[in-house]
Amino acid sequence: MKVRRNEAACTSFTCRLHLLICSLALGVGVRAMPAIFISHSSKDRQVSGDIKAALTRFGFEQAFLDFDKETGLDIGENWEKRLYEELTRCHAVVLVLTPAWLASKWCFAELTQARALGKVILPVLCERVEGRLVIPYPELSRVARIPGLSLAFDGERLLASAALPVPGISQLARISGHAVISLTAAGGVWLQIRDVSVAGIALSSFILSQLLPTLNVPIPIPPLPYGLRFDELRPAANGLVVDGSADAVVAWTTSAPRTASSNSPRRM
Repeated sequence: MKVRRNEAACTSFTCRLHLLICSLALGVGVRAMPAIFISHSSKDRQVSGDIKAALTRFGFEQAFLDFDKETGLDIGENWEKRLYEELTRCHAVVLVLTPAWLASKWCFAELTQARALGKVILPVLCERVEGRLVIPYPELSRVARIPGLSLAFDGERLLASAALPVPGISQLARISGHAVISLTAAGGVWLQIRDVSVAGIALSSFILSQLLPTLNVPIPIPPLPYGLRFDELRPAANGLVVDGSADAVVAWTTSAPRTASSNSPRRM
């Protein structure tokens, strides 16, 4: 996963709207304003402080940020013990997603602990995120819901074969052709098998035309992490390459960067 700085900062209204949505999500089953743990990299002190300040303005008075002068870590305090206590006490964890957060083993440990404790996870994209994953063809064939589907890449295009019942004939026919995986405007993924041929059976064009609708199906690919949307799909030797991205929802401010303090020694 790689992240790129979003030069076009979003408006404060977008930030406020996002935080209000978080408030609604957290309000279920919580009588008082929920406690929040802010998970961040030490390299992202400015934006983390901005999020803490915004949360405070919107009524989230129990937002823990490790370097905060009033509620953060004290000098010489056992920071690992304190962080675990705050993670245990909080209702939700806000992830300040940046390149530094994704590269930090401490941030990953906080996310893992928060999930184990059953906390609400609220990822806040502070920069544009671009991600890529590869779906192996056997897994893609499994979710495509075409009986006996097999996919293979020949170096230039994706080939498909499947065992389908032929209308009017009490047997399965082995269908093969060129597989095209496309992305709709709404973000849906579809598989279509073109240039269809049938092995061992001579079929009329009419029967073949009845088979074709069964070879154009949606593929329920699971959502990408961190709210990424599908941008591009392309076949490769090891599977279907899926590229995705998501824009930042919190802007960097123009305030002067905060200086480092000695009471937050971790999170590189």
